[in-house]
Amino acid sequence: MSRAARLLSPVLAALLAVVGVAGCGRDAPAAPAPATAHRLDPADLAALLRDSWVSDGTRGFFIDGAHGTASPAFSLYDTYWQLRLGGGNGVSAAAVAGWLNGDLDAGTNTSGLPAIVALDYAVSTLTLLHAPVDAGRVRTGLERLRQGGLYRQDLTAGAPDWGSTAVAVRLLTRLALPVPTEVTAATAAALAAGRAPTPGAMVALLETVADLSAGGPAGPPPPAVGALARAVEDTLAPATPDAAWLSAQYALRRAAAALHLGVPPIDRTACAAVVGADATVRLPGQNSGDPQATFYARELGCTGGRTPAVPPHAPAGWPTRAAVDGAPAASAAALRVADRLGLGGGYRPALARQLRDVWLRPGPVASTTAANLALLAAQLPPGTGAAPPATVAGTGDDTALLVRAIELSATGDRSGSAKASFVAAAATPRPGRSMTRAAWLALAGRLFDVPQLRAEAASEAAQLRIAPGIYAAGRTTATGPAAGSLDASAIGAWIERPPVDLATRWQGQSWYPAADRMSWRTAAVVLAAQERDLTGLFPVSV
Repeated sequence: MSRAARLLSPVLAALLAVVGVAGCGRDAPAAPAPATAHRLDPADLAALLRDSWVSDGTRGFFIDGAHGTASPAFSLYDTYWQLRLGGGNGVSAAAVAGWLNGDLDAGTNTSGLPAIVALDYAVSTLTLLHAPVDAGRVRTGLERLRQGGLYRQDLTAGAPDWGSTAVAVRLLTRLALPVPTEVTAATAAALAAGRAPTPGAMVALLETVADLSAGGPAGPPPPAVGALARAVEDTLAPATPDAAWLSAQYALRRAAAALHLGVPPIDRTACAAVVGADATVRLPGQNSGDPQATFYARELGCTGGRTPAVPPHAPAGWPTRAAVDGAPAASAAALRVADRLGLGGGYRPALARQLRDVWLRPGPVASTTAANLALLAAQLPPGTGAAPPATVAGTGDDTALLVRAIELSATGDRSGSAKASFVAAAATPRPGRSMTRAAWLALAGRLFDVPQLRAEAASEAAQLRIAPGIYAAGRTTATGPAAGSLDASAIGAWIERPPVDLATRWQGQSWYPAADRMSWRTAAVVLAAQERDLTGLFPVSV
């Protein structure tokens, strides 16, 4: 699937994926449906709303995938470091453990981080939340990463390194697990040699020595340890402060404290230069603070005692960038679900502030984002703000026309130029049949009151009907329709309004997962079908 398709909602992405693909034939029978559809449990949906709600206490939004495990909607990196910064208010250990436990095994790491880092962050996060940790599972994962006396950062990594070894030894000692004799021997040999390959490796070696010494008899450290610490300090002293410098300085001081070594204080005036007005440290190319570098800066005294504001988070932690990018679409759909459950009033004020203060800021806006913001704004109190114009032009194909039609329908824009563009597009011949085309024809026909467009939409949908309430996304000129889909059937039923129990028919197709694994768009569509609200089937989000 193309990058453009991945940026679209499940509705449009599914349509793009199957339009033009040969299917089972127009008259292929649908799978037998159960006598009665299993209805979505309002309690399950209410719980999913709570777990999907990302807020800073003032503004808020919904994300998709809050209960997902194969590809979590939450960031292990951000969750761990924000907890280290003290931002754990409202974070639930049980909710975090639901998606985090896969990172306790080097072979099932889903975080996108190196396996050794994911193990460290997962164990540390659970520890910070006072949640139990499966020490045996961690030991197994670490053993898979060990190569002789050192550890690799990942199963696919070639040579082991001291940075990964320091992390592994820290985990083993924290969980009171034995450190392999090969590791202690390799550490002793490197310490005796008094050197490591790089300055970073020297810091990691010092950390490893400190953790191996933890719990041992108190007393002055061996001369080799003091020499190593001085070598690290000499390497860092002339360097210009940056994120890597902050990390090394923090590690040096952590190890020195454990080993009862004295190290000179850092120049806090110099390191304060890397801290922004918001008390965070930004990495090159980032427009927001990095929580890891910010934590080090705070602990080293570079922030002048200031603590940054806690970014929006959910009970299960801090969302990934991808989840945040999809929040306008998820929020437009989730608010519909919340309203059907009688819960929308609790979320609407914070959503309105999010829309006004964050999402409606001036700047380039993709057409899909503009459409989703318009759909959300239409559900919020008047005066919240109009959705910004789409500044990323569409290509004029059916998908771009549909996105534009959804935006105009949500805002009620009936300008003459827009009407003319849709009428002209409808007159342009296109091969085959497409539910995407049917959707924008129907929206434009209703918005601009053009009977011809509505008639063409009905004809298009009828050609894609497999059975009452069951529709395909597309059909080429040479073949019958492709297999039916929930996305196409929602649009087709919205256009044709068939007098059938859609919820029962759709459940018989096994098109969607359990409620806690649904996207908010799917949940909104299924709830509308259950309540036989055909007008609520489309449009929900894009």
